[in-house]
Amino acid sequence: MRAYLLGIVADQLFRASRLDEARDRALEAHELAESVGDRETVLECDILIARMDIVAGRYETGMRDGMTAAREARDAGYESVGVTGYRNLGIMALRILDPDSAEIAVAEGWQYADAIEQSHCRQMLSCTTALLDWGAGHWDDADARARQQLVDRGCRRGVAGSEDVIGLVALGRGRLAEARRWFGDSLGAGQGMEEIEFILTPLWGLAETDLADGRLEDAIGHCEEGYAASLRTDERALFIPFVVTGTRAYLAARRPEDAERWLERARDHLVGWEPVAGPALSHAKGLLRVAAGSLSGGREALERAVRGWDERKRIWEATWARLDLARCLIRMNRHVDAAGVLAQVRTAALAIQSDPLLTQMDELARVGRGRGTIEEPWYPLTAREFEVARLVAEGMTNAEIAEHLTIAPKTASAHIEHILAKLGVTRRAEIAAWAAGVAVSANGGPSSPADSSSGAAAAVRR
Repeated sequence: MRAYLLGIVADQLFRASRLDEARDRALEAHELAESVGDRETVLECDILIARMDIVAGRYETGMRDGMTAAREARDAGYESVGVTGYRNLGIMALRILDPDSAEIAVAEGWQYADAIEQSHCRQMLSCTTALLDWGAGHWDDADARARQQLVDRGCRRGVAGSEDVIGLVALGRGRLAEARRWFGDSLGAGQGMEEIEFILTPLWGLAETDLADGRLEDAIGHCEEGYAASLRTDERALFIPFVVTGTRAYLAARRPEDAERWLERARDHLVGWEPVAGPALSHAKGLLRVAAGSLSGGREALERAVRGWDERKRIWEATWARLDLARCLIRMNRHVDAAGVLAQVRTAALAIQSDPLLTQMDELARVGRGRGTIEEPWYPLTAREFEVARLVAEGMTNAEIAEHLTIAPKTASAHIEHILAKLGVTRRAEIAAWAAGVAVSANGGPSSPADSSSGAAAAVRR
């Protein structure tokens, strides 16, 4: 009984992200259960420790060991341990963007839950299946399955997960007010449970919704909130989707330096998780390189992102990566290549009935057909020069700019000279007025000169 209760304590500590304490209690429970020959509790501890290994970045061995224990529990007739193990491992596999492993765990879990007529875990397995369907682009199935779970009113976690799925489908189809409502309900439930996996997913959904709605500061705020929560709980897998969203939001807000710093912080937090986070990191890197005018490097990074998102069966992210790649190709005057990528976007967007994706595709296609150009909103300046111009608009002297950007005063002065020449002006006040105009455009005000080129608005929105 003591081993069993220690296992319960370990599970609660794990859900509260107190991972070191959780592992200590789980190991203590495991040792005690082995000493008295309680194989059922040993296997339950094995699955819990496997989940901890996955969160800690040992995801390959964690999934392997966890599935071995779940199958042994099933074969031995330990029904609760077996079906709960399948359920939790399916959720964990989805968390680390491993849909193939998730599908295996869910399929075996469904079969076992049906055999033993276990309804509670069937509800959680259904929620996980809905998330898999959303990722793979089966949005109608995902939405229908999630709404059925709300009708059935299963456990709190199943309800929160179903609300996330419905919100994600609404977001993808452009119903932003509806998406915001579902994500808000889910986030409130997650905060009440104080479990990070039910907090970060709706937070990311809100960030994506705000970004699509042009509420850039709100999007940035939700990304920063997700980052802080991830640091506090030592969570990495669930932070991965924020990487691209945060980069987009900072770039759309005309804050390229902050976008670079955001990606640096994300990389630091995800050290050791590169095999899982690779598509997101490549995607964000590609966005930054294109923004800085490094088009060849941006293209390579975005092509890696497309391949990575495809492998992980994440159609939403993969299609946005293709749009970003097409925009890069248009800027490189590779219009035929861009048209091919946009055709892929159209096929995917029509299949999932995503108005936001179709709208962006149409805007880029018009630019491509007209052989137009897409420039960043701070054109003709570089991203670094725009940051200097923005600081000039804030009233900083050259010395203060140098200190703020950690550069030499002479470098700051050189930047000012280049900016004056590129803008064709002679006074700092004129630099300040230009930079302020670009900032106003980012917040929905009058367009800046940089926005006059065809397709610039599309480049800003995403």
